[in-house]
Amino acid sequence: MNRRRDPRRTAHEPVRLSTVSEAALPAARLVDVSAGGVLAAFDVPPALTVAQRVCLSIDLEDGALHLLASVVRLERGDDLRTYVGLAIDERPVSWQGDPERERWCRWLDERRPQREPVASSSAN
Repeated sequence: MNRRRDPRRTAHEPVRLSTVSEAALPAARLVDVSAGGVLAAFDVPPALTVAQRVCLSIDLEDGALHLLASVVRLERGDDLRTYVGLAIDERPVSWQGDPERERWCRWLDERRPQREPVASSSAN
């Protein structure tokens, strides 16, 4: 079930997360992204908890992009990686004019949305 409001896009770039205390976290890679959040995969389980605020950093061609986010999900995968769902912080005022958010949206626009699986019927 897709719980996101925005279309997902596949991404494989490295991502860095840091906490308010600037604690070192293991390296991660993006799995998919949307305007409102990201899913990242860690080979080593990160010391994070649901609702914890983090800064996510992605290296783009024009420099590092930094966004504030909150951990919404932590899940161990069948592949033994830890998957972390992050909701990008929404501000009470419009994002319009925020250079980091505008860079994020431009970067997302360069990626094709994933197609949602079509539900099939067993009735013929």
